[in-house]
Amino acid sequence: MTANSGDGRYTVGSEGWPQITGTGWVDAFERYGVFLEDKAVAALMSPPPHKTPANNSAAGSHGVAYGGSTIGKKNEKQFDFNIALVAESSASYLTRYASFCHEVLDCGYLQLVTSWEPTKVYHLLYRSCEPITQFLSGLGKFTLAVTEPHPDIHDDRQIGFSNTTV
Repeated sequence: MTANSGDGRYTVGSEGWPQITGTGWVDAFERYGVFLEDKAVAALMSPPPHKTPANNSAAGSHGVAYGGSTIGKKNEKQFDFNIALVAESSASYLTRYASFCHEVLDCGYLQLVTSWEPTKVYHLLYRSCEPITQFLSGLGKFTLAVTEPHPDIHDDRQIGFSNTTV
């Protein structure tokens, strides 16, 4: 895993997946004990909002004119999803949680692939992590807040976050 050097890649549920081009992929459950909660995949798969098209509302005419080339452009997508972290003991939980924070969240950028869409790579910017529950009976739950800056890009590449064109 090379997340701390800016790669930020990990996968969820990679058993039996086709080989994904690139390096640094790690199964999040095997490495950190992390898995997505039920509604997390729906949050990932939900369509992004559209940008407001450029328009001209001239006082001397009725209605509003929209620039055709600006209609239908996707905006960044901000959303939250729940994850759970499992461990066999409190010490193991703290170790896994610290590794997940250091290797994935501290990087600020991660790539995520799910078993629902194994060829679709989500490029996500980490915003925050809020605990839902403390470690109880081998499980801790968290809400990750992320931004998907280019929701139209889902292939295995490093994307430029300062670029407005791809």
